[in-house]
Amino acid sequence: MKKEEKTLSYEQDLYEWICLMAKARKLGMTAEEVREFFKSAKNLNLH
Repeated sequence: MKKEEKTLSYEQDLYEWICLMAKARKLGMTAEEVREFFKSAKNLNLH
């Protein structure tokens, strides 16, 4: 993946990550658990 392509959706990804983090915190997940979950989600993402 080229760097340009990656930065194209960076702001959207960051926003989604913050939303996921907020939801996960309400569910009591740790930052590490969220990070692992987000990595898995990114692998399934169809951008």
